[in-house]
Amino acid sequence: MIIAVIPARGGSQRLPGKNLAELDGRPLLAYSVLLAQQMKAVDRVVVVSDGAGILTAASRWGAERCLLPQFLADGAHMLETIQ
Repeated sequence: MIIAVIPARGGSQRLPGKNLAELDGRPLLAYSVLLAQQMKAVDRVVVVSDGAGILTAASRWGAERCLLPQFLADGAHMLETIQ
């Protein structure tokens, strides 16, 4: 089984709210979810985030969601979480 994991933390400092920012009527997160869903080798798509709004959007676009504990939500620890 192949699982596509999309890390999408909510605390961007350079562009706050970027995962939910809309582009052509869709949040940016949706483009990652939809692309992963189209890959034939991928069985499941999971969005990992510390943001409730991001996780809600992930569900709306058909991804599973996984709440990231706050102490792991900074950029340095995000990659460690999914490895």
